[in-house]
Amino acid sequence: MKAIKIIPALLLATTTFSTPLLAKKEMKQETFIEVQQKQQWLASNLIGENVLNSKNEVIGDINDLVLNDTFKTGAVVIGVGGFLGMGEKDVAVPLSSLNVVRGKDGVIITTSLDKKSLETAPDYKTLENRKGGVKTKIQKQLSEAGDKMKEAGKKAGETIKDAAEKTSDKAKEIYKDAKESVK
Repeated sequence: MKAIKIIPALLLATTTFSTPLLAKKEMKQETFIEVQQKQQWLASNLIGENVLNSKNEVIGDINDLVLNDTFKTGAVVIGVGGFLGMGEKDVAVPLSSLNVVRGKDGVIITTSLDKKSLETAPDYKTLENRKGGVKTKIQKQLSEAGDKMKEAGKKAGETIKDAAEKTSDKAKEIYKDAKESVK
């Protein structure tokens, strides 16, 4: 009887201690992709690009890509209307409604959709802006505008500083020349 009780305990111990070893053997080897293929697109090459209608008119620009839970692109978010990003609204369209080709100077994105249908389409709401609504989008735009203004101010300050240094150097040179001519 004692031998029968020992065997299940031995089997349990063997299974418990060997499971991590078996799991290690069954793990997939990581693979790496070394080269972008012709049929592959980088999100960074699409986001910000203009979307053209059948008449080659700009009807919006790509603001984002929507991925599903397996990281396949399900939709493209196009910014339409507005001026310089202000007053623009996001509209999500299926990726299949776009035609993307490589041109000499980059990506060319066209669609059979027209500007009016995009402007009258419902706004695309992310989880983030569903919580805060339009206010969240406006705050984001104002924040981005503020960041751009800070950067422009920084560049202007650097330009002024450089000009002041050059002016100071020139004034010192003129003063030195004037002082020598008086002697």
